[in-house]
Amino acid sequence: MMVEKDYDITLRSYGNAFCNMEVGNIYDGNIDDILCDCVIITDDNDRYRLNSRFVEHRCPYLIPFMLFNETTQQYTIHTSVSIDIIKEIFYALKYENINVKDWLQLEQILKVANDWKLDSIKRCVVQNFVDGMNEENCIGVWQMCIKYLPEQIKKTFEYVLYTVNSSVNNGYNLDYFRLKCDDLFEILNADLLKVNDEMDVWILIKRWILIDRKKRMPYYRPLLKCIRYSLLNDEQKNEIKKDLTRFKINIMDDQKNMIWSMNTEARIPRDLLLAIGGWEKRGPTNVAEVLNINTNKWQRAKTFEDNRQIAYHECIVINNKLYVIGGFEETQYFNTARCYDSETKEWCELAPMNYARCYISACEINGTIIVAGGSDGRSRLRTAEMYDINKNQWTKIRNMIQRRSDAAACAMGGKMYVAGGYTGETVLQTVEMYIPEMDIWTEVAHMSSPRSGLACAASTDFILIAGGYDGTNRLSSAEILRIGSAHTVNVESMPMPRSNFAMCKMGNYFYAIGGYNRTVTKTVVRFDGKKWERICDISVSRSALRVVLLKAWPDPIQLLCNTNTNSETTQNSTCETESSDSQETSSSQITDISDESD
Repeated sequence: MMVEKDYDITLRSYGNAFCNMEVGNIYDGNIDDILCDCVIITDDNDRYRLNSRFVEHRCPYLIPFMLFNETTQQYTIHTSVSIDIIKEIFYALKYENINVKDWLQLEQILKVANDWKLDSIKRCVVQNFVDGMNEENCIGVWQMCIKYLPEQIKKTFEYVLYTVNSSVNNGYNLDYFRLKCDDLFEILNADLLKVNDEMDVWILIKRWILIDRKKRMPYYRPLLKCIRYSLLNDEQKNEIKKDLTRFKINIMDDQKNMIWSMNTEARIPRDLLLAIGGWEKRGPTNVAEVLNINTNKWQRAKTFEDNRQIAYHECIVINNKLYVIGGFEETQYFNTARCYDSETKEWCELAPMNYARCYISACEINGTIIVAGGSDGRSRLRTAEMYDINKNQWTKIRNMIQRRSDAAACAMGGKMYVAGGYTGETVLQTVEMYIPEMDIWTEVAHMSSPRSGLACAASTDFILIAGGYDGTNRLSSAEILRIGSAHTVNVESMPMPRSNFAMCKMGNYFYAIGGYNRTVTKTVVRFDGKKWERICDISVSRSALRVVLLKAWPDPIQLLCNTNTNSETTQNSTCETESSDSQETSSSQITDISDESD
């Protein structure tokens, strides 16, 4: 708190008479001259009147500069600081907040607060910068924290590492080109730097050098040590060598002097896919795994493993918190919601839903969780509800047009899309859209075939829909629904049919994970918009799992270091899985269940 307690009481007893601004020789007639016995005079002869005790208690740095005038019986302080900044400084001291949004003025306030040793104001100003940090200003904010507030360095530096590659390539971050070599080296050498590959690091170096080639060419040698040369392919190595030749650099001498980094470790990914829960051969599981895309391995993530074993649930990530909603545990259909906090690394129970929901569909829109459909063990549901994370409260919303379990849902353009599913009698082919502002559902499209146990994920302007069960066969087909369209367009099919699997988008790829095809599977494929390709398997074969994107998840190093790689459990990566006597639950086999009453 900025205000010292004992003086804060005194200040309130005098009301607003402690400080008031006057310009030139114009006085406010309401000011009590006895209380305002100190005046700060700027170089422009602007004056700020306040009480000397206010200065002593709130800004002791100025005490040595207070000169007492016997004639006027007042203290005077002369300063080169502008009257606008003085006004904001003492406003902040009095009201304990910064009432300024202008970036340049905040920088000036920060400089004065640092000179006057006003730590509380420094923290407040820097926090304003940190809260408003974006791709354009993050480097400047990071450097301010280095100078003024060390406790914010880690947070801001990690933000720089996460955004710098994309922001520079998109022309957002001009501060990058003003970096000194040492700061640039710190960024490009970091394990947490988010790049697609090491070629991105060379491009960042080259762009920085070419801004002022004559002055910056001498720095190429230390900067090249940031490139993890062994991780480049032959084509990339040759391209870098050609660039160095154009810069008239003797490559042979540089190779002898080992200018390349000897670091052979892949960088730590900032975005992770988390697969959690599902149905194993013997029933529900609590297994959690993360995909390290830079090493192409799934790793066990026991920190996410709750005591509860669960399948056919939903998972949502908001503000570095993981929400697990609904689901099934062999005999119990859950209406519960649980939350994993990345800061405390603990699970907690939240307010329950109004209905138990297995085979649930859910998504997040503007920080609100919306769930729809599912089964309560007796009926397939039309009902839907939304969860306010700030109030820990569920609120019923309008019912869907169709009852749906085993449907798939995602958010696009601020609206919720629910595709396919099962009514208890029919496998559905339709797609419904929910508009939160109007609280209405509307049917927007038909898929190319009925699908239950399907999966979907959204890009910027289209949804990829794939897999599922049409009432007769498991499906491998895939299609996309573009925003505003009433029809889907077929795209390349997955390499193998599957239902009750998970799908999630990370970067430029859609990932399809696990599922069921005569037995539970552990295969993982990804789609780049044109073709599917096989990548590493998950460790545990399972269907009815959920996969979410942990975007810029805090402490990824700790998370990945505290896991066991799938080498302990994963067998040969083939598209075929072991035969198993396991079966999906009777409800996932599309059995007849009596209709739910409206």
